[in-house]
Amino acid sequence: MISYLRKLFYVLPAKRFQLILAALIFIFTSCIEALGIGVIGPFIALASDFSTIDKTPILSAAQRTLGVQTAGHFVAIIGVSAVFAFLAKALAAWATQVFITKFSDRQQRLLIISMARGYLDAPYVYHISKNSSSITDRLIEVANTFSNTIFMPLLTTLANVFLFISLFILLCFTSLPIMIGLLITLLPILVFFNSFASKVRAWGREMRESKADIIQTVNHAFGSVKETKVIGCEKYFEDKVASQAVKLEKAHSTFVTFRVMPRFLLESVLVASVISMISISALLNGEGVAGTTSALGVFALASIRLLPAITNSINGVNQLRASSYTIDQIYSELRELEKFSMADRDSIILLPETSSSNVKPRSSFTFENDIRLEKITYRYSNSLKDVISGLSLSIKKGESIAFIGKSGAGKTTLVDTILGLLIPQSGDLLVDGLSVYEDLRAWKNLIAYIPQSIFLTDESVRKNIAFGVPDHLIDECKLERAINVAQLTEVVSALPYGAETMVGERGILLSGGQRQRVGIARAIYHDREILILDEATAALDNETEKLVTDSISRLSSDAKITLITIAHRLSTIKDCDRIYVLHDGNIIKSGSFDEVVGVVEV
Repeated sequence: MISYLRKLFYVLPAKRFQLILAALIFIFTSCIEALGIGVIGPFIALASDFSTIDKTPILSAAQRTLGVQTAGHFVAIIGVSAVFAFLAKALAAWATQVFITKFSDRQQRLLIISMARGYLDAPYVYHISKNSSSITDRLIEVANTFSNTIFMPLLTTLANVFLFISLFILLCFTSLPIMIGLLITLLPILVFFNSFASKVRAWGREMRESKADIIQTVNHAFGSVKETKVIGCEKYFEDKVASQAVKLEKAHSTFVTFRVMPRFLLESVLVASVISMISISALLNGEGVAGTTSALGVFALASIRLLPAITNSINGVNQLRASSYTIDQIYSELRELEKFSMADRDSIILLPETSSSNVKPRSSFTFENDIRLEKITYRYSNSLKDVISGLSLSIKKGESIAFIGKSGAGKTTLVDTILGLLIPQSGDLLVDGLSVYEDLRAWKNLIAYIPQSIFLTDESVRKNIAFGVPDHLIDECKLERAINVAQLTEVVSALPYGAETMVGERGILLSGGQRQRVGIARAIYHDREILILDEATAALDNETEKLVTDSISRLSSDAKITLITIAHRLSTIKDCDRIYVLHDGNIIKSGSFDEVVGVVEV
């Protein structure tokens, strides 16, 4: 339990004083509830025997102070006071539930924001080692689970524990023998439910794992629905979903069946216990229970609140046990992301060995002369071999270069290093003699990246070109220029709503060439000086490739853009100033198109 709470408090966004405040609210509410129930017993006793007023100094003094002449009027006043006390109890109980709900929902919001920030701050190498569906699952489903099945039950359990303690003290003062009898009856039941702790944790783990597997399977099935339907593997994904759904159904139904059991069992036991005690008292005394009317009244009302308090506490503890697997997931994830959130956004944790560690962030990078890669070496964490090994080269401003080579030669890794997504183990990347690792964000602000498949959101053409810019901040002049330079003017004019036309999920309503030109327009809109093309025309037909290539050439000539290209199609690199041939992470040949092509098999 200590380990569970340690992880919970680490995950919990709430500050320590907020939790202390919540505990104080629960204690105050519990006292109000106990007071509201406690006044009923004395009122019943007072209404049954008016002589109690004279026998009780406090009551007789209160009657004199209020100036009430008759006992009946005084009892009526006490009755009204008891009603107000009971209403205050009900109001306090309602306010506590509202507080728990709002407080829990606030923690869910803060946790989602915290996890989203952590994922966005995490470096590229973190994301290539993670399944995107697992990130989606943790960000949405796990955060929701944390709020609804962990934090809210925890708060409810704490509130019920404080209420139980208050009512326990009240009932001990009311009738200690009856309270002792009830405890003797309830303890075996509590021990019984506690014996299922390991099973409850197992059911919780099965529910979380099956939900995560369903999300992953659905993402796989619909991530490329065209291939799914062409290949005809719908049944395969359906069976996988069905299998996990069966596991989820079985674990959830078993857990819910166990969770609702305490209420019915405790209800029966409490009623049987109270009736038994009354019967035993009648047998032993040989009299009725008139003398114990007030005590029985308190016990009856207390039971109305005590029964759900005990039931909810047991259910809450079981819910927390079932959710221990979720807490472990969130805790591990946040611990892994912690090192990224400790640094500034886009700052790096480990600099290359040859880069200075005593650097200050720059507000911007200026690119006037050249980019130099000096003895860059990169190796993936799960590999024993360097992907890039001591590579050096220089790129002048306004120059267009290309990287070619067989698959596995290191082209993509080299480009990812230039992009600042991968941090080399040694070597340095310099712009006009300054290391980009002084401020990676400023360096990335110079670069536009166009992959083979442009990522488009299910929004308008306008928003996809001004990607990442809030709608009210989009510059219409820059947008129009970007559409014109990327040769999208005719395309946009032909769309039913112009630039406001929705492109569909992943740009499905646009052709491949149009999507690529939207990517180029995006680079133009954001005023990037360096354009990196990663097989940007590989999936296009010859005619469409020419349109995209012309757009790129026009952009390069108009804005003095520096082009870095990865290509298999030689036709896309024939106009490049220099071509580099890579093999096993090294440059084995470089030169113009005529010098390189023909002697190298790409």
